[in-house]
Amino acid sequence: MCKFFKKIQLLLLLLLVLLGCSNQKHDDNAYFYEEYNVEKTTVSLKRTEFNQITSFKKNFSGTVFFMRSDCNHSTKMLEDIIDHFNSTKNKTDNLFVVETNFLSENEKKYIIDNFYVGFVPAIVKFKSGSIVFTEVGIVKIENYKDIFTE
Repeated sequence: MCKFFKKIQLLLLLLLVLLGCSNQKHDDNAYFYEEYNVEKTTVSLKRTEFNQITSFKKNFSGTVFFMRSDCNHSTKMLEDIIDHFNSTKNKTDNLFVVETNFLSENEKKYIIDNFYVGFVPAIVKFKSGSIVFTEVGIVKIENYKDIFTE
């Protein structure tokens, strides 16, 4: 009888793992709305991990915002960027957001060496794998039009 219950328990655990991990859609916008209490936006905010960053130099086109979750300037700039997208109805599909405070020292060094970003907030724009624009520090909202126009 004890073996029977162990088999049932093991089967239930296996089902829980399989069903609990499948078909869950991760909503990055919801993460930013909750974590940073930012206004809802039509632009798709993509929470970007380090392993995704390394592919940016391989035929990638898009805009990456480097920030720290514990930096008031970063969170204010994220709010301003969202306000910009909401007010201009600018046609950008994705804004890739990298939270640098979760990166290791080696990962931060890679970002400095490859994207020339040593401080946050920072915006880096890529076209076909090449960096076409880098702005480190606070960007005035009136300059966003030039940054986020395709």
